[in-house]
Amino acid sequence: MIVTSNVRDFLPPLLDHYKMLVQTPDEFLLDRWWLDPHGVAKLILEQSAATTRPHLSPTDILARLRDVAPEFVQLAESMTRA
Repeated sequence: MIVTSNVRDFLPPLLDHYKMLVQTPDEFLLDRWWLDPHGVAKLILEQSAATTRPHLSPTDILARLRDVAPEFVQLAESMTRA
């Protein structure tokens, strides 16, 4: 699996040949979300708790993802509000 915002450079025939998939960050995070929304929300909260210099709240972490994963952020915001 390749996760990139630049999916257009990965040609389907080449990906098929190597049995690879390409997804945008939003697609990748949404897939993880739908597999285990509570687990993903928990990881965001744990990542927040582990940040220092500066401390990042869950909202801060999601804000940093908004440009590359807007749909994921929209879903995750409702479950990670502390």
